[in-house]
Amino acid sequence: MLEIHVHLINGTTRQFTQSDPSVVERLLEQFSPRLFSQPILVFHDQERAVSFPGAALTGISLIMDRVPPRLRQPQVQGPDATVTFREISLEDYQAKLREPLRIVEGQPITLVTEIELTSRQRFWLETHSARAVSGSAERQILHHLFAAPGLLCDRLGGGVTLWNRAQFVSYSLYPLPEVPSSAWAVDSTEPAS
Repeated sequence: MLEIHVHLINGTTRQFTQSDPSVVERLLEQFSPRLFSQPILVFHDQERAVSFPGAALTGISLIMDRVPPRLRQPQVQGPDATVTFREISLEDYQAKLREPLRIVEGQPITLVTEIELTSRQRFWLETHSARAVSGSAERQILHHLFAAPGLLCDRLGGGVTLWNRAQFVSYSLYPLPEVPSSAWAVDSTEPAS
């Protein structure tokens, strides 16, 4: 049984299910960041079709008992970094912000990230890299968050979510990674609600 959650730019989520194993396999083969560049994504059952413009999608979640291994591959791979992303709760994110996390060359690193979408939704990630290498692993993480068309992560509660990078408004990282020389050094304050 596959459950699909389609996250939209208006902040709503539409849900669909599929239990036919051969149809599920075809759907999983189509699951890639290219979904967001399609003019229209169409879902149908026996009686009607529902269409979503690709630009209206902030993300798509797949929820199933066993996620295929290809969907659990690290998002960034290389000799210096193997990076995976996992959604966490706001409470876990806030708890990590209180921990004295550090980036130590040659050691595994964990970063926590808050991402805001055009829908004003926010979600939180824990990012793991096998080892820090003089800032290059952190630069690959930063590059991947905005350069790749989609960000695939383990979903909070099970399954995976592919987030549409074009719908990211901002993201923050802790602890402070190596930043470009053009980065603005400022004191952070939260905007008034």
